[in-house]
Amino acid sequence: MKEFHWFEDGTGQRAYALNHLDDGITYCVDFKKTYQAILSNTPFILSTQSHFFTTDTLARGYGLFAHFSNGKVAEVKLGKNACTNREIRKEHNLEKLLLSGEFGGLSDAT
Repeated sequence: MKEFHWFEDGTGQRAYALNHLDDGITYCVDFKKTYQAILSNTPFILSTQSHFFTTDTLARGYGLFAHFSNGKVAEVKLGKNACTNREIRKEHNLEKLLLSGEFGGLSDAT
């Protein structure tokens, strides 16, 4: 399965990348690189671009993972999820839910 990992901050993203150097990851630091990685079906993407935390990304065959600066990691999929009481449907705006703290919270700085 392909994986899309969203990071609340670049520090966590870099640390994760360093610990997974052999996993064939694509480290995306901007919108364009993230978009190109998804369109080319890159199997393992790390990004800080919340715009791509969507049901469309799920439909492209990616598992979605949110990494928060508080150390929590949440996997988000259609249906029931351990990180929320909400049943996720295709119609949900996952980015809005993510940024509102639905999947484990953001730092106080956001």
